[in-house]
Amino acid sequence: MNSKLSFLSLALAIMELILILSSWFITAAMPELSVRSLLSSEGIRWFFGQFSFNMGSPTFAWMVLVFMALGAVERSQLLKRRHERSYRERFAMTIVWIELVIILVVMGLLTLLPHAVLANIDGELFPSSFSWSLIPVVCFSLSLFSLTYSWVSGHVDRLEQLFDLLSFGIRKYAGWFFVYILLMQVYNSFCFVFL
Repeated sequence: MNSKLSFLSLALAIMELILILSSWFITAAMPELSVRSLLSSEGIRWFFGQFSFNMGSPTFAWMVLVFMALGAVERSQLLKRRHERSYRERFAMTIVWIELVIILVVMGLLTLLPHAVLANIDGELFPSSFSWSLIPVVCFSLSLFSLTYSWVSGHVDRLEQLFDLLSFGIRKYAGWFFVYILLMQVYNSFCFVFL
């Protein structure tokens, strides 16, 4: 997986370099076109000044939450087969099912009743606060299930282990953050140059 991410990162970095140079060539050869150069003073100011804004988006926050939830589920052994579980693990799974029902009831109350809090002004769920919070709620729920299962089953009994459980996915999928940074920079540079 790391070799694929390395090649993808290299390809994105080369694309950014080609975009920088081609924007300069196009503006030098055909100044009448409405293309902006990334090597002009305006382009350099944009590149440095907008970098943080280009990276900061709900997508980045969702990536962090998804990686955290995936890592927690994997590390907690939550998806272990039923016949491989001990009695204590089966009891922990019962608690997880109870948590799932509670979350579904709460989300149902927030979305399905008339004048639901998470619905939009027209009473629809898409787009609304519900649709914007769907990924965070699912990730929070999976992380909660993983923590509960690990703690009740006895796999985790110290605070450091809980922290490790939640940060495992971020460490495991950290390479994707670099790919995201490069991808967003190529996309935003393209938009700056041509749009």
